[in-house]
Amino acid sequence: MDLVDGISKAALCDACLKKLERNQAALEQFLRTYDPFDLPEILQSLPQAYQEIRDPMTIAMDRRKQNWLLKMEKRKALDPPPFPDSLIHRAADGKMMSSISETDMAQLLISWNLPYAYAAPLELCGILRFPDFTIYLVQEDRVVYVEFMGKMDDPAYEERNTIKISEFINAGYIHGRDFLCIFAGRDGADCQVSATPS
Repeated sequence: MDLVDGISKAALCDACLKKLERNQAALEQFLRTYDPFDLPEILQSLPQAYQEIRDPMTIAMDRRKQNWLLKMEKRKALDPPPFPDSLIHRAADGKMMSSISETDMAQLLISWNLPYAYAAPLELCGILRFPDFTIYLVQEDRVVYVEFMGKMDDPAYEERNTIKISEFINAGYIHGRDFLCIFAGRDGADCQVSATPS
């Protein structure tokens, strides 16, 4: 019986080895002829006239960006921010904002060519909130929320915003990936980016 088992196992091992050798030869053949997809390289291989045309990936991302901006405007039209009287500062792109610090943030986003919506509605734990900035990361097709909390030396303001931070976390958002908080006192001093107020 042991002899039969040994012969059977040897035959099985031999068959497996032959199959692995065939697969290895097929993979080696594939790797000899494999040409990885590299869009910039492909565009460079085209005649000059075609190279001057914007590449399809850029066109697709521009479309995605425009669609997202339209969606944000529609959402804001349905649920406008509840504080229109506080929108007294104009950002470089014409959007009205509550503070000069927010217009500075908007200027950074514009200079970095990052599409954003100001005070767009977001439901957190069943409550409609209006994060200062909803930033669209086009290549990743996702958003990041940024809250500028500029009166953290006011205890009532700090308490309200600590609750808001908890709502982000309880809704499954991860600080540093899905949302950022920028903290400062009323005069804008001691500005810091952090997960929790200091």
